[in-house]
Amino acid sequence: MTDDICGKCGYDLSASSVMGTCPECATFYSKQSGENIRGSQVNRAENWLGRAWGIALIVAALITLSCGGILATTLGRAKPLAIMAVVAFVLILAAAATLVRDRPQP
Repeated sequence: MTDDICGKCGYDLSASSVMGTCPECATFYSKQSGENIRGSQVNRAENWLGRAWGIALIVAALITLSCGGILATTLGRAKPLAIMAVVAFVLILAAAATLVRDRPQP
């Protein structure tokens, strides 16, 4: 049985209605679907998808850097590598933001 704990702030929702907003942080929750209930299947799936997206962004950044390196070597210029490095940096920032935002709740 899942404890009725708010997935955002940890407030005990056991005395609250089946669906509503958390009195502590005003986050919508549903005990039936498990939405925003800590430890529910819905939250675990969302956390997994967030981590997978972050890892995909990191892989895309590495591929971008590799392509930049290949182009720089082939053309004999550093400009493609510099451009790809900027693109890879943006991808890594997006990945970091995704992984921090979607980290699993304790």
